[in-house]
Amino acid sequence: MLVLYVFAGMINWSGLGPKVGDWAALRGLSSPFADASKAIGLTVLAAVATVGAVISTAGAGGDWVFLQGRIPIAMAADSLLFKSMSAANSNGERSVEEPDRKRVSLVV
Repeated sequence: MLVLYVFAGMINWSGLGPKVGDWAALRGLSSPFADASKAIGLTVLAAVATVGAVISTAGAGGDWVFLQGRIPIAMAADSLLFKSMSAANSNGERSVEEPDRKRVSLVV
């Protein structure tokens, strides 16, 4: 949140183009943090803001991918999916490669 306040406080309205105090015009900026940095002459800060946005997006995407593997297991544990989806082997690991497993449930 502090980053948002700092960037809002450093907006150079004449450098960005819209009228002073026209907050609705800022919606049209392609990358508000980088544009605000360029408007006050800090092109290095603009590059850091852009790289930070890319890293943040990649991190959120990675979390989403890893989360998707856990949802069917949690739903099966709550009896919302087939019970065999929540089965664990003797080590407590969730695996479909148990030797005593007779069938495997697959949700596509």
